Amino acid sequence: MLLAYIVYFSVLLVVPLLMSLSVSPSNKQMKRINNTIFGVDKFIQEIIPIVLLTLILGLRYNVGVDYLSYEDIFRYQESTFSIDDSHIELLYFLLNHIVYKLGCPYYILTCLIMFISFILFFRSFKPYPGLRKLSFVFLFLSGLMFMYFNLQRQAISCFIFIYSLKFVYERRLYMYILCVFIATGFHYSSMILFPLYFMYSSSVRKTFLDNVYLQLLFFVFCFVFKTYIFDLLLSMILQIAPAKYWGYAGLIVDWKMDLGTGRGMILYHLIDFITIIILFSIYRCQKGNNPIILFLHRIWFIGAFLEIVFEGNMLLSRLPLYLVSVKIILLAYIVLAVLNGVIQKKSWTFVFSIMLLSMYFIYFVSLILNGASLCSPYQFVSL
Repeated sequence: MLLAYIVYFSVLLVVPLLMSLSVSPSNKQMKRINNTIFGVDKFIQEIIPIVLLTLILGLRYNVGVDYLSYEDIFRYQESTFSIDDSHIELLYFLLNHIVYKLGCPYYILTCLIMFISFILFFRSFKPYPGLRKLSFVFLFLSGLMFMYFNLQRQAISCFIFIYSLKFVYERRLYMYILCVFIATGFHYSSMILFPLYFMYSSSVRKTFLDNVYLQLLFFVFCFVFKTYIFDLLLSMILQIAPAKYWGYAGLIVDWKMDLGTGRGMILYHLIDFITIIILFSIYRCQKGNNPIILFLHRIWFIGAFLEIVFEGNMLLSRLPLYLVSVKIILLAYIVLAVLNGVIQKKSWTFVFSIMLLSMYFIYFVSLILNGASLCSPYQFVSL
């Protein structure tokens, strides 16, 4: 358990620190020198963190609920691993098979997955270094990274989705479709991402669904009628699910996960409830709305709604993961709003923001303490 705390807190301290370091000179007119310095900054702020994360998180052993299951798939490919009768998606199958055929051990595959994932993450925030650093922190504090340890295939798809968001803002439909197709090659559930492109508008046209009171009311409504909504959505999902997943149809309703006492989930949803209130308060404090943040807010809210409805279901609870993953950007946006003085320090929104950050820290520590998604105890492979 102690090693888990050391690993996760070291990552949260060292990586954001490296992202903040710069050796750029104060004289901006030294163009040739600055070009060289820019390369050094990139090495410090991106390459070193990616290598560290690849080694530290990639060389883990039995960290993540499905770690050993994926290891079994990797080790017994000759006898059991066939794309024709497996539910494993094509691109993950090929990645797995290539590493296996090269004679590499399984931990090389986990390192490769971490390497690809964090390259995509760092490239996603290239124009926004401040947002990238804070989003990285919330990647862990929100528990998303621990879920990614478990859902290895879907984790890659989530990082591809975060990377693809820039093509939505730039209105590059074909590039976005290409990214979603690639993500689908790692996890079929990525198909739900196609319609998101059409939810974005640079003109910031608010709808009645962007009302804070309606969203909070809808949030509560989901808790009260989640059983009825679950049955409705399940019938729709089974109609569009790929044929390889039809075998799960009889298991979906009864395949439940252990939620323990449920106190962690109550804290988790309370945090979401407070996040909605803070975001709308920030919108009121600003002179104009940010179309990107409003778009991400809408995506995240749909994901939070689906999380409530599918909570505790082993299969369907994975569907909202893509949508929920964008909350790391929204939380980073809240912190920047506090640091930039958008929120007055004497206001209740500032108090709520500090409370929100404290709750996330408590939530993060409790996840490690309770071994959520088997994120702890932490151990490394024997090389």
